[in-house]
Amino acid sequence: MSRAFEPAEGSLLGFVIAAALIVIISIPVTGLGAPGSGGVDLRRQLAFIAPLYLGQFTLNLLMQSDIHLLGRFAADAAVQAGLDAKEADRLVGAYGVAQLFCFLPYQLLLSVTFVLFPLLASARRDGDEAAVTRYVRTGVRLALVIAGAFVAVNAGLAGRLLAVVFRAEDATVGGEAMLPLAVGLGSFAIFGILATVLTSLGRERLSAMLTTVALALVVAACAGLVRGTGFGPAMVSRTAMATSVGLVTATLLSAAAVKKTAGGVVSLVTVARVLVATGVGAVCGRVLAAAAPAGKVVTLVGALVVGLVYLASLLVTRELGRADLDLVLGLVRKKRG
Repeated sequence: MSRAFEPAEGSLLGFVIAAALIVIISIPVTGLGAPGSGGVDLRRQLAFIAPLYLGQFTLNLLMQSDIHLLGRFAADAAVQAGLDAKEADRLVGAYGVAQLFCFLPYQLLLSVTFVLFPLLASARRDGDEAAVTRYVRTGVRLALVIAGAFVAVNAGLAGRLLAVVFRAEDATVGGEAMLPLAVGLGSFAIFGILATVLTSLGRERLSAMLTTVALALVVAACAGLVRGTGFGPAMVSRTAMATSVGLVTATLLSAAAVKKTAGGVVSLVTVARVLVATGVGAVCGRVLAAAAPAGKVVTLVGALVVGLVYLASLLVTRELGRADLDLVLGLVRKKRG
């Protein structure tokens, strides 16, 4: 007898089928390749790929570890409080919607890694250490500026943003977690860039090790701050704080590793200016959220205002200048051409 699929099962099955069809359809277009006369042998190829696979596997665990730990600890707390363990789903759902917004800088900065990886790999192959340092500094600086904008908006408007697309209960509970989570996942976006730098420079094992350390830090912090907490919204906020502590620490360790490997990472002055601009933007968002009436249009306009305040702060501190404007205009002209 056939059975109907649950909504989650149906979504997962649809994703798997779509992915399989994409692979099947793309093979005739791209081909499977053919062995050439050069390149590395199978042993060296596997030696390079194995740490990459380990790093990616650990990275995926890292991205989901906090929400799974929250589910486990919240279910235990619910049972201890005399409730059904399924009551934990409400807290996990609220945390999940906050994650969706706070992961945006990481998802956007993936495009930077696609450009940065081949540039660094080519410079390393050519033995151009000056170019390596220059590419690293430029890439990390760009990542900081972009991530700071998202952190300012997410931390400043928090629950207001969630209320635009999610129900009020999730927006309220998830909004309380967004301030620390925005910081943590903003640093995670930088962590992704730094991991790419290390991999591009032939330090893929170090990159995988640092990702494993990040996972261990997040798990340990969540176990210390969340486990044993009474059932309620506080568990969501504590999970966000624990995750952020682990991710910020891992990002700082990765920055130190990149500086040692590449000879530089990013100017401390740039870091200070971006932090100041992010703080100013977040405070502006908090003020707007407290003063302005609720509403989707008002929230979206508020997000634009926070972004402009963030940009203005970078201009005032001279982190952004004429050279950056010329670079952007050059890219726009190239795209039009």
